[in-house]
Amino acid sequence: MAEPAAEKIVWKAVTVAVGMVAGAVAERVLTGAWRALASGANPPSDAGDRRRPVVDAVVWGATVGAVAGAIRVGGTRSAARAWEAATDNLPPGTRR
Repeated sequence: MAEPAAEKIVWKAVTVAVGMVAGAVAERVLTGAWRALASGANPPSDAGDRRRPVVDAVVWGATVGAVAGAIRVGGTRSAARAWEAATDNLPPGTRR
């Protein structure tokens, strides 16, 4: 059975919002951790800044990406549980 277009749009909006929040949370948390571990230094804000060591940029990018991804997975799974509880159906595009 085809899913209503409105449900697909709402679910897509939920997953986009979860991704945005995950990125923001990861960056905020990791910025504080970076400053604590790097004696108060700010994390690299521009990957193209040649004045910062490339290792700093790579470590920062990989860490933020991994943590944001993990937060996004957890958030999306929580949203899927809430969707299923509210609608008694899995989110659009989800299979059992």
